[in-house]
Parts: sequence; structure tokens; C-alpha cells
Amino acid sequence: EGKMWYRVRMDSVYDTVGAVVPDRYCLDLDDGLFTPGDTVLFAFSARSAAPSVNRSYWSEFTGPTFDRSQVLANPMEFTILPAAGVRAGGEILYVDGTDGRGGQELWDAVFEELGILDKVDRFDIRSPSSAGGNHPGSRVVDAGEQLGRSYRKILWDCGDLETAFSDGSGTPDKSDDAGMLLEFLDHLGTSGGVYLCGDDVAEEWSAFWSTSGVALRQAYMDFSLGSPAHDDYVGVSPLVIGEDPGVFAGAWGPDTVLASGGCPTINDFDVLVAQNASVAAMFYHGAGDVRGAVLNQSTTNPNGINVGFLLSGMSYQYLRDVEPGGNATTTHLRRILSWLHNPQTPAVGARRAPYRNTLSQNHPNPFNPTTTIEYSITVAGHVSLRIYNVAGQLVRTLIDEVQTPDAVRAAVWDGRDGAGREVSSGVYFYKLSAKGFTETKKMILLK
Repeated sequence: EGKMWYRVRMDSVYDTVGAVVPDRYCLDLDDGLFTPGDTVLFAFSARSAAPSVNRSYWSEFTGPTFDRSQVLANPMEFTILPAAGVRAGGEILYVDGTDGRGGQELWDAVFEELGILDKVDRFDIRSPSSAGGNHPGSRVVDAGEQLGRSYRKILWDCGDLETAFSDGSGTPDKSDDAGMLLEFLDHLGTSGGVYLCGDDVAEEWSAFWSTSGVALRQAYMDFSLGSPAHDDYVGVSPLVIGEDPGVFAGAWGPDTVLASGGCPTINDFDVLVAQNASVAAMFYHGAGDVRGAVLNQSTTNPNGINVGFLLSGMSYQYLRDVEPGGNATTTHLRRILSWLHNPQTPAVGARRAPYRNTLSQNHPNPFNPTTTIEYSITVAGHVSLRIYNVAGQLVRTLIDEVQTPDAVRAAVWDGRDGAGREVSSGVYFYKLSAKGFTETKKMILLK
């Protein structure tokens, strides 16, 4: 394929007292050999001191083999940033802290849904569970210069790992990721910010003792850890719902996503508590309890620029649409980017999830005095949403018009009848009627 391969000898790894570490090696490439956007393909080879032993080869895609051509046909790779996303007009750096563990597929699908897949640069933390030191914090020398000139937003997903974000202390990793984010936010010359998510990232961060770990928390995301395990309070897979005054409320109603917990041993989402300047933006709902799930904080940096920080106690990788075929996860990321001063609208021709006829359970429920009802429709036509009492009498008509398919819509009932009078406590029913679709659900007004 016209590739030119070079064989570069690796050096020994030394510990803190200068002794050679057995079976570990390192390589320092000359930065002058590469320019932004270059992709470096690589594989490993080795042989023992005995001359009769054949040389062996390895790539994570082939495993160990004596077949050199097989490894060179399936090499590993890394890209020199900034890359194609910036050249296409983008300003987002996505850090895949779960490289090879399934997170990238969801992120890429949502980026495609938003029409920005070609405008996002990605940094892969290779072998993320091993804490091997190849985080961006160990690669970036000057975050203000290397990152701030190209990116306004960093989206960092740590998945279910305790090793995908660190403060340079060596626990869990020697990379100073916290210091890199601190420098990035300090030097931003235009509005932007950071979205950091993961099942254990807040738990790890709350234990950081290094200067950078503490300083990042004090300056840009002031939080405390309520609990390192959500399932003790809200069950394994709770709903996560946005609430005022956080970023996920909005005029069209709050974001509602499902935190897909699965095995509690693996997915123990962090419970977060807002402190001082931070705001609780989303809450876990389940098992009769409500706990903090996502925090947001706006801060003026040393350049006088308003920058944002979103901290999520669960990985974006484990978010799911409440309704099959919905687009809640896409809406969630769109609001994240919008709050970080990068509003997104679906691009013409971008892939979109199919529309569905849905009527969601109102929230909150029980309520006093207002509640939100979300729904979606498949085809254009007349739509009505009406409230009835237990006797079947019409109390209020919320929607009565022709509508077209769109993202999830929301209607708010303020607990009043059609004449503007407050109704009494009790059970009420709301009925959605659309072309080819009718559904009724129950709600409770409790004063």
C-alpha cells in the first residue's frame, strides 16, 4: 500500500532509583518527524538473545505471531493532534477513556446524528484499565498552546474505570490530567469548557491530593461525593432527570435518560452533591429516592472568559433512551454542547433515529402544582392532549392542533381546569390522540 516501515529499537524502563524494570520498554519519538493530522501505524517485534529463536510480532488485533505480514496488515495507530476535525472547522476534542471497550461506538453514532462526526478529534487512552501512563495529561506539554488554540471543548468519558482520569500523583496514574484541564480552562480565550463523565471519576477525583487535582476542583467544579455507589439508593438502572436551575431543564422540559446499570459491581455510578458555585443539574430517580447525578458550574477564568464544567457521576457510554428508538441520548449531548457555547442542530442528511409514537409518564409524579408530559408522533396530523378526572369528565385541553414529527415534545399542566381554576387533589388521566395512535396514562395531583 505504499507504506514505508521503520524499525526503531526500544529502550529499557528504569524505576525511581535507576534500576532496570524487567520486561518493560519505552520509546521516545522525535516530535519533529510529524505534523498535525499524521497517523502513525505501529506494531511490536522481539527476539530472545538465542540466535536460533525466530523473531515474533504482536499487535492488539492479531496477538502474538511469527507472521510479520499479518501484523503489518493489522497495525495499531495513533494520530497527531490537532487533526481532521479541526481542519473541518471543528473545535471538540473527545477523549476516549474506554478505548476498545465499546464507548466510542455510541459517541460516534451520536456525533453522526448531530452531523459533526467529521468535526471531532479523538484521543484514545490505549489499554485504559492498565494505568499505563498514556493519558493526554502525559502527552500535552502546554495545554494553553497545544489545546487552547484548536479546541474549545473537551468531552472525556472514563466509562466504568477508575484509571481513566488522574492527577499525576501515580494513584491511579502518573499522568497529570487534572493539571492539563486546569491549564486548558485557565487559558481559554473564548467560551467553552469540559464535560467529564464516568462511573468512578468523581470518586477518584475526590481523593486526589495533588496541587492540580485540588486546584481544578476549587476553581472549576466544586463538588462532594455523596456516595460511590448509586444502587444503594435508587436501584440498578434509575431514570436520570434534569431539574431547574440546571442545564438540562429547558423550555421544552427536562432531559430524561436511563442510566443502564447492569451489574452493580461494574456500574456503581457516583452520587454527587453540589457545593458553593456548582449546581445540581440532573438527579437519579428510583426506589423511592432521588440523588444527585450531574453537576454544572460556570466560572470566569483569568482571561475574563466564562467557561463551563459538567461533571457526570455516570458514563455517557451507559446512557440509554427511555423509549426504544428515541433520541434522548442525542438530545442530552446536544444540550451539553449548547451549554458549553457550541449549539448544535441536526445537519441536513445526517442520520436520524426513526420517529415513534410515544407518551411518557409525567414528571414529577405525584406533583404540585405543575407537571410535564412528553410525547412524540410518527406522522403529521391532528394531535390532542387532554386531561380527565376519575369520572371521565374533561378537565383541560393542553394540545389541540396539527403537528409534524419532531423531537420529543413537552406540555406542562399547571393543575388548573379550562376556566383557570385550581383543581383538587386526586387521580387524573391524560390522553394523547394522534393519527393512528391513542394512549392514556394516570397521574396524581397531591397538595
